Amino acid sequence: MINTLQQQHRDSFRVFRECRAVEAALKQQLVQALDKVYLASLRDSTTNAISQPLRGIMTHLFDTYGKVTSQKIADGQEKVQNFPFDPVQPVD
Repeated sequence: MINTLQQQHRDSFRVFRECRAVEAALKQQLVQALDKVYLASLRDSTTNAISQPLRGIMTHLFDTYGKVTSQKIADGQEKVQNFPFDPVQPVD
């Protein structure tokens, strides 16, 4: 019974560490992908770090900057439709 409980604990702890690592990696990618101005209000003024979890960051971004109007959608659709596409060229 003790061995079984120890194994369950090790497995649970491994999953916990993996989840934390994935969240840290996603957070790092998000910070690198966005302009600094969008994350400035989330940063600690002393350490310049963002201490909120990924869910909190995403909630802040959607609540603050996520307002999409029908005009923005139409503009984006027009931009995509008018984008010159050459299948010979690389995707990048």
